[in-house]
Amino acid sequence: MKTCKVSNACGIIAGHVRIADHFFTRFIGLQGRKALAEGEGLLIRPCRQIHTFFMRFTLDVLFISEEGVVVHIIEYFGKNLISPDIRLAHDVIELKGGTVSKKYIHIGDTILFEDR
Repeated sequence: MKTCKVSNACGIIAGHVRIADHFFTRFIGLQGRKALAEGEGLLIRPCRQIHTFFMRFTLDVLFISEEGVVVHIIEYFGKNLISPDIRLAHDVIELKGGTVSKKYIHIGDTILFEDR
């Protein structure tokens, strides 16, 4: 699976982000994982809404516009939930719960993707 590094003006948000950009990888997402390590994440593209069915841990979720701007954030998104459909979102980044506050991520931040 392809990976990338994700950062904003404050620095690296996650150094190892898997990219889910095909039907199967988007469908599976993080299901079956026991946890996300610090610095890990999943970039789902395209995506405007997620669910956490069959998940074992909470997530911080960034909804990103086509221009790379954070348009919506959900911190500590729990298990077995469905997010709202964020019309302005083009991509979603799922991160370990607590990452948003640790990395000072805010709505309006521009996210940079560096392919590996």
